[in-house]
Amino acid sequence: INAEYMGVGVHAKPSLLHSDRHFEGLASGLIQNTAPGDSLLIDIQSPQRVPVPATADCLLVAFGTGLAHVLPLLRERMQVKGAGGSVGRALLFWGTRHRESVSMLLDILEEFQRAGVVQFIPSFSHDQAEFLSPLNSIEQHSALAHSILSESSTVIYCGVGGVAPKLVRLALERAMVANGGSRAVIRKLRDAGQYHEETVFSDMDTENKFQELSGASGETLYERFSSSAMFCMQCEQTHSGQGCTTVGVCGKTPPVAGLQDLLVQSELQMGWYIHHLDHTPQLAPLLKRGHHLFLEGMFSTLTNVNFDEQHLLKYVHQVCSLILLLKEHYRAQCARKGTPPLSPNGPALPYGFETMKEIQSYAADCSVLEHFANAGSEEVAGVCEMLVYGMKGVCAYASHALMNHAESEELYALVCQLSAFLLSDERNVLQKAVAMCLECGRANYIACSLLYTGNSKFGVPTPGSVPTTPTPGKCILISGHDLVVLQSLLEAVKGTPVKVYTHGEMLPAHAYPLLRASPNLYGHFGGPWNEQTIEFPHFPGPIVMTTNCLKPPTKEYRDRLFTVGPVGFPGLHNLQPEGGDAPIDWTPLIRTARECDGFSAADAHFGFPGADQRKSQYTVGFGHETIVGAAGTVLEEVNAGTISRFFVIGGCDGHEGERNYYTQLGQHLPATSVVLTMGCGKFRLLDLDFGTIGQTGLPRLMDMGQCNDSWSAVQVALALAQALNCEVSELPLSIVLSWFEQKAVAVLLTLLHLGLKPIRIGPALPAFIRPAVLDVLVKEFGLLPIGDPSEDAKSMVGAKGMIEGKL
Repeated sequence: INAEYMGVGVHAKPSLLHSDRHFEGLASGLIQNTAPGDSLLIDIQSPQRVPVPATADCLLVAFGTGLAHVLPLLRERMQVKGAGGSVGRALLFWGTRHRESVSMLLDILEEFQRAGVVQFIPSFSHDQAEFLSPLNSIEQHSALAHSILSESSTVIYCGVGGVAPKLVRLALERAMVANGGSRAVIRKLRDAGQYHEETVFSDMDTENKFQELSGASGETLYERFSSSAMFCMQCEQTHSGQGCTTVGVCGKTPPVAGLQDLLVQSELQMGWYIHHLDHTPQLAPLLKRGHHLFLEGMFSTLTNVNFDEQHLLKYVHQVCSLILLLKEHYRAQCARKGTPPLSPNGPALPYGFETMKEIQSYAADCSVLEHFANAGSEEVAGVCEMLVYGMKGVCAYASHALMNHAESEELYALVCQLSAFLLSDERNVLQKAVAMCLECGRANYIACSLLYTGNSKFGVPTPGSVPTTPTPGKCILISGHDLVVLQSLLEAVKGTPVKVYTHGEMLPAHAYPLLRASPNLYGHFGGPWNEQTIEFPHFPGPIVMTTNCLKPPTKEYRDRLFTVGPVGFPGLHNLQPEGGDAPIDWTPLIRTARECDGFSAADAHFGFPGADQRKSQYTVGFGHETIVGAAGTVLEEVNAGTISRFFVIGGCDGHEGERNYYTQLGQHLPATSVVLTMGCGKFRLLDLDFGTIGQTGLPRLMDMGQCNDSWSAVQVALALAQALNCEVSELPLSIVLSWFEQKAVAVLLTLLHLGLKPIRIGPALPAFIRPAVLDVLVKEFGLLPIGDPSEDAKSMVGAKGMIEGKL
C-alpha cells in the first residue's frame, strides 16, 4: 500500500502505552507519542476511489487521516494536468490536530497547490486555545466555498462519523445562503449522488467536541431536523410536540408529506396569480376553476384527509397546469399595460410530468423546514405556518359550503390575498404576518357563515334525541362533515330497508328536519373520529368517509371502507374520484351493505368496547336560532341566579390522556353553569349529566353542532350581549378550545379576529408557535394554555365578564 494514501484506525486500548486513556478512531496524537517497542492493534485500509471526472469542480472536506481518501483524486488530477489535460477546480478544507505532526502531508498538498490542482485551507485543532476545524474554515471562506458549489459540482467528505458530517453539510448550506445562493444545491447534490461521505473512523474525543459545539451554537429548527425523512408539525399530535420526522403520527409517509408540501406551495402560487390578475369577464370561467381547485386542493392536505400519493400528485399536476394558463394571461395583461410582470417568491414547480423521484426533489424545496430556514426568524416563520394552517381550515369549511353551492367572491379574494402575502418579502415582517393571521380569521368567519347558510337548506336545526343503540337490519355508516353527501346517500337508499348511521361529527345531521325526516336515517354509532380503529371493526356494514378524520384502516374493515372526493387512502375505493361537482356512485357501497350481516335482534348495544356504558341517546339541535329564540327565558334564569355563567367548550378530540381535562373541567363547573359544545370534542362531555336549567326543561349542556358551528356560538354571544345591553367582553362567558388540526386553527384565528378573550387552548400549544410569538398571543390576545381543570374552573367562575383576574 502506498504510505501516502494509508488510512490508520486504532480499535483497542494498547497494552504497552504509558496512558490510562482508551483511544479509538484516528488517534493521531496517540500514534505521534508512541515509543519503539510499543504495541498497537491497528487496521490499515486502502482508500476507496470516489469516481469523479477530472474536469468536475470538487469541494473536499477531510478530517485527520481521512485525507487518505482525497489524495488519490488529487494525484490523478496531477497526472492529467501533467499530460496536458484540463482539470476542474478543487477546494480542500483539511483539519488535523497539530501542524508539526503532518509536515510530510503538507508538503504534498503544497506541491499539488503549486501545480494548480487544488487550493487547500488547513486548520489545526490543538495548536491554539480555540478548537478549530474545517467548520471554522468553511465559515471564514464561505465566499470561496460558494464559488465552487453548483449542481454540477462534487462534494466529498472524509473523516469522523457521528455529528460531524451533518455539521459539515450545514456549514456548506450556510455558505451558500450567506453569498446569495440556495441551500437546496447541497440537497440536490446529495439526491444526484454527487455528495459523498466516507466515515470510516470513530474518534470519540472529536465527536464529543463537535456535540458540544453543536449544542452551544443553538441549533435552528432546520439544522435540528434537516436530515429527517420528513418534517410535519401541522397538528397537535405531532411527535414529541416538535414534528414528525420518519412517519406521521397520523400515518402519512414521507412521500405523502412531501407531496402535500408541494401541493400547498403550488396552491399559493396559483392564488398569487389570481390575486394579481385583472378579473375580466373573459377570465371568469378560468378564475372560477382556480377558486374551486384552490379549496379542494388545500383541503386534501389537512391532517387525516388524504394518504394517497397518486391522488395528491393528480392535484399537483392540475394546479400547475392551471398556473401556466394564469401566468400567460397575467403577462399578456402586463404587456398591454406596458408594465413589467412581477413574479412570486418561492421555489420552482414541476410543470411537466416528471418521475416521482423528480417530483420529490421539487417537494423538498417546498418543505416546512425550508420555510423556516429561509425566513427572517423562526418566530415569523411560525406565524406564517399558522397562517398556512389557518388557510387550510378555511378552505376545508369553504369546500363544504361549496358542496351546497354557497360561495363568496370576498372569500376567494381574501385567500388569494393571503397567498400573495406568503409569497412576498413582507412575510418576514412579524407584525404584518400576525395581521394576516387575523385576516385569515375574518376569511374563516365568512366561510363558516356560508356553510351555515348552505346547510340551512335542510331546515333550521331543532332539538331532538338520537338513539345510540342499533336496530335490526342492513346498515351503512357515514362519517365526516358534508351533509350534502349524507343527503345524496339517503336518496340512494330510499325505498330500501338499509339504515344509515352517523359517526363522529355527522351526529348533528339528525337535528336538520329534512334529513331527520328520512326513514333511512336511524341513529349514531360510536364516539369521536380517533376511536374509529377500535369501533369500526364492530360495525356490520360498509363505512364511507366524506371529509377529514380518516385514520389508516385496519384489515378488519379495510375492504368495506369507502371514501368520497378529496379523501383518499391507497387501495380504498373512492366513490367520487373526480371530486368537485362530479356525481357519487353509491352502487358499490350499497352492494356491500347487502352482502354484510347487518345488525340482528340480539344486538342490544353496539359491539365496540364501552358501548354499553354510554347514554342510550344523545340530544342535538341547539343551533343559535333555538338558543336565541329562548333568550327571554334565558335572561329570566340569569336574573334569577339559576344561570351564573356560560362556557363554550369544544373543538377537536384526539388520543392523548391530557384530553381528559375537558371532561374533568365539565365535572368541576358549578351547577348553575350552561355549557355550549360543538365539534368532536363534545364527546368528552356528552355522557356527563349536567341537568336542566331551573324549570325550563332546557338542558345545561347544549350541542350546537359541528366544529364549524363555532360561528353559531359567536351569534349567541352577540345576541346575549345585545339582550343584556353590554359588550361581549362583559358577558359571563368563558371559552375553552380543544384543538387538533387545521380547522381548529382557523376557528382560533376567527376568535382572535373578533377580539374574544381570553381563550384557553389545549391539550398542548401548537409546535409552530415559537416562544416569542406565544408571548405576543398571551399578552395581546389573551391566549392561555389549559392547566389544572379545578383551578381553571375557579379562575373562570371568578372572572368579571370574560376577563379573568390574571389578565
